[in-house]
Amino acid sequence: MRWILAALTSLLVGACGGPPSDAGSASSPSHDDPAARSVSYDGTWELVEGYAPEGPVEISERFRITLTINGGRWGGLSACNYYGASATVDGTSISVGGIGGTEMGCRPEAAEREARYQAALMAAETIERSGERLTLTGPDAALVFEFVPPPPTAKLTGVRWELESIVHGRGPDAATSEARPAFLYFDKDGKFEGSTGCRGLKGEWAEEADRIMFLSLSADDGQCSDAMTAQNDAVFTVTDGFTFEIEGDTLTAYGRFSDTALVYRARSS
Repeated sequence: MRWILAALTSLLVGACGGPPSDAGSASSPSHDDPAARSVSYDGTWELVEGYAPEGPVEISERFRITLTINGGRWGGLSACNYYGASATVDGTSISVGGIGGTEMGCRPEAAEREARYQAALMAAETIERSGERLTLTGPDAALVFEFVPPPPTAKLTGVRWELESIVHGRGPDAATSEARPAFLYFDKDGKFEGSTGCRGLKGEWAEEADRIMFLSLSADDGQCSDAMTAQNDAVFTVTDGFTFEIEGDTLTAYGRFSDTALVYRARSS
């Protein structure tokens, strides 16, 4: 898995039917417009609306679809797998090359979203940025993205984060439970250590678009009691990569495929 992520890192740096009739309208600037050539598309974008020749691309918080652009190198997360592609941009005209990526086994609903998204991406012929919104259009296809700010990684590192609570679910119906002692620590040089409360963790981490990924991760053979098993499992939900928010001295981490959130508090010095 590590060599796949490394290879991809080099590439990265509601009705059925077709897209709305105004997608790729004539109001878009011509690819010969000098102003269009000066627009920067670089950064990470998250899909908020999508249509493929086969039908709409469903949007899900759990199976996010992102696009990271670094010049002609494109890639991101396509609901389940990480992908990379090459693209040629000429003003507002684009041509997306072959897509390659990881080959994780996906749930059927995630696999369908992924297939439709990639088909729409390959069909895209125009690109337009309007503020924090990016739109790709092509024959019977349209993808609308919103800009994702880079994570506050500087606030994450060099702090011992101690687990305070676990939030089960999202939204107003989410339930919160208290946590047993556990911690996370991210070194600014890419080293990581922590614990689930009953097992020690260590490894290497890296920032990848708006997500923290583990390049390597190992856990000791500590035995977890029945009372600690649920917490151990909850902490492991972030090991496939996680997004996070930091407000004051509170860190909230969201696992890639989980509806569980881990809430940590910075230890007072």
